[in-house]
Amino acid sequence: MYSFKTHLLSSLIFLFMVIPTLFYGQGFTDVTNAAGIPLVHDGNNLVDHRMGTGAAWLDYDKDGNLDLYVSMRTSNNKLYKSNGDGTFTDVAFALGVADPIGDGGGVSIVDFNNDGWDDIFLANCQGNVLLKNNFGASFSNITIPAFIGSSGSAGGDSRTPSASWGDYDNDGYLDLYVAQHYQTVYNPTGGTTQDYLFHNNGDETFTDVSNLLTISNLVGVGFIGGWTDYDKDGDMDIFLINDCPVAVGLPTKVFRNDGGTNPTAWNFTEVSVSIGIDDCRNGMGIGVGDYNRDGWQDIFYTNIGDCVLFQNNGGTFSDVSAAAGIDGQPATHYSWGCAFMDYDLDGWQDIMVAIGTLSINPTADPQPNQFFRNNGNGTFTEMANTLGLDDDRPSRSGIYGDYDNDGDLDIYVTNYGDNCVLHRNDNNNGNHWFKLHLEGTQSNRDGLGSKIELTTPDGVTQHFETRSGSNLGGGDSPYAHFGLGANTTITELKITWLSGEVQTFNNLGVDMMLTATEPLSPLPVELVDFSVAAMESAVRLNWKTASELDNDYFEVERSDDGINFQALKKIQGRGTTSQANYYQFDDKTPLQGINYYRLKQVDLDGKFSFSDIEQVEFIGNETSVHIFPNPSKVGFLNLNLVSENKNTDIEIHDMLGRLVYQNKIENKGNQSLIIPTKNWSNGIFIVSISNIGIEKRLKVVVDN
Repeated sequence: MYSFKTHLLSSLIFLFMVIPTLFYGQGFTDVTNAAGIPLVHDGNNLVDHRMGTGAAWLDYDKDGNLDLYVSMRTSNNKLYKSNGDGTFTDVAFALGVADPIGDGGGVSIVDFNNDGWDDIFLANCQGNVLLKNNFGASFSNITIPAFIGSSGSAGGDSRTPSASWGDYDNDGYLDLYVAQHYQTVYNPTGGTTQDYLFHNNGDETFTDVSNLLTISNLVGVGFIGGWTDYDKDGDMDIFLINDCPVAVGLPTKVFRNDGGTNPTAWNFTEVSVSIGIDDCRNGMGIGVGDYNRDGWQDIFYTNIGDCVLFQNNGGTFSDVSAAAGIDGQPATHYSWGCAFMDYDLDGWQDIMVAIGTLSINPTADPQPNQFFRNNGNGTFTEMANTLGLDDDRPSRSGIYGDYDNDGDLDIYVTNYGDNCVLHRNDNNNGNHWFKLHLEGTQSNRDGLGSKIELTTPDGVTQHFETRSGSNLGGGDSPYAHFGLGANTTITELKITWLSGEVQTFNNLGVDMMLTATEPLSPLPVELVDFSVAAMESAVRLNWKTASELDNDYFEVERSDDGINFQALKKIQGRGTTSQANYYQFDDKTPLQGINYYRLKQVDLDGKFSFSDIEQVEFIGNETSVHIFPNPSKVGFLNLNLVSENKNTDIEIHDMLGRLVYQNKIENKGNQSLIIPTKNWSNGIFIVSISNIGIEKRLKVVVDN
């Protein structure tokens, strides 16, 4: 029987179904195949925890297009280079970043050495890996030399779900937090759950300073350590999300940065109880963002069952999950990666959540992803189905980035043991946008830790903090991305760099990307002479100061092109003095050909500036080496060495940095050595040949 009431109800249901799409613009479209990146993750459902799908956006070749890195468990990782037309080409093997023997987990992208190029850190199961970007042409695995003096190399012997970066001592170099979850099938009866904090020494090496956070705080079965200045005191704090109910898990930990003068004796205080965020749940991923636009960074993190939203009240936190409407997940659903992002460019931060079962048979336990639209009044509406984002496969991470440069944020979702998906954002609501790319000079090159305030003519101010350490096992867009609604201009853009430098732009346009370079402070030394000269086996640098003001140290930097510099050595300054001082440094590993040098002068407060650039040509003696068979299947290696100089040192390390062979050759000419390998474990080894300060590194494979 027809009734007006039934007709009205049907109409209301229809309107409820269609209005979100009409009001919020179009949703997302699966363009994975069209983009040329069909990928089935090679997860093995029979092994530990069924974790390990990392992905990150980067621009490794600096062509202005976002590239995509994806980690795998048993096969080659992928580096999908953007072709600039919405399609990608896998170049991982060609560039040396396939990591074929690593059991992949998280991926973290960062310019750790401040040379202007994106480097890659792989959070693995059988040993983490640091890949240095060689100016976009290739990558080098420098894990062993970078972490050779640190306990546990680049982490311990358990699964590493994530790694994140922040400059805790404001020295201009990004430090590293490595989270460790639990032992694995590779070490089923042991393994440590200790997390690690590494200090970046500025010379492409790291020092283990985990004790600064107190080791007993770091054994809680960690998933991710997120960096954010939650109390707005100008330095980066650490939020550690733990899988609390598992094994000896610990509640969420918050390490407040209380400053210091010595980076290896820095002051951190664990304050989770006093700020109201000591939460014992199955914490996995973390999102950091200002969802209510009050200028304070709020915390969202995932869980088994309900996710959690903590509102920042100005340095303390309140659980507002229920009031905000984001606590409706079924108790058996596993939430993993998450992120704040403004998908519809309305100026409010929405929340993306990757969800996926741990079941060996995932099709029997479908768990769809969720997407919470920010309503602008402190509440959210879940609308993954409306937007086409309710993938019910075992998702682990979802990362956002504008891969097609059309101004709205797209999403790449990794699915464990299943098809990964690129979701193109087809938003068409007419809202405007703005992207900001930071280049630090006094601060770290990526500008991580900077606070950005963007004000539009409607009187609204949005707050964004650049960081590494949100999501889970993945890296979102490296740019600050703002939705502007209907605004067609930006009244003011204010950047507070981690160094404390404040930079302001007024009356900017919209629908564009701006690259902002941090202003340099005046050089606080009177540098009256700086010269470089080639010697027989080194390049000698001499410089003189007539006076110095708060001079902490000089850092010698070298380049092969006069543009991209790498740190070589720190030379202690004289503090404050009106006396003339003379300095000298010998570069014992100069490059063949033209070398460019400059001095980075660093204040006691961490600010710095650069000298003029000096160049010199170096022509050194070559050392050649040949190793065979490689791979070795016969229990030994033959090493032929031709050296024009005496005193050649030979060292061989395994992938954990352990020395397995050492020798010194004291005669020049042609030398031949037989190195037995029958007592070595199978795997990859690094051979280091050092001669008059010139070092060669070779990789060999032993398969006895």
